[in-house]
Amino acid sequence: MQVTTADHRSQPFTAGRRHTRTAADHCRADVQAERILGLLVAAGAAGVTNHVLWAVCHAVNSRISDLRRRGHDIVCTPEGGGRYRYVLRQKHPTLFAGAQA
Repeated sequence: MQVTTADHRSQPFTAGRRHTRTAADHCRADVQAERILGLLVAAGAAGVTNHVLWAVCHAVNSRISDLRRRGHDIVCTPEGGGRYRYVLRQKHPTLFAGAQA
């Protein structure tokens, strides 16, 4: 199928074509990452499973990767049956600098 429009965003998805992320995509990803971080902080050492995190978004691996790039120490442990547990081991010092230890 050939689309004649010059605007690639209006074209249907085709395999091999890379998706260009918009500002709205970046904003949505940031909000999702912050929600996941909130769940991890609230869970503490017990951690959170990927099944719970899917309530936030289905791109859990990508959002965890984003948080790791921001400096968060997040450990993933397989539990079997497609279930993984994510635990925030260390709070990033710059994001929690205002909190008293």
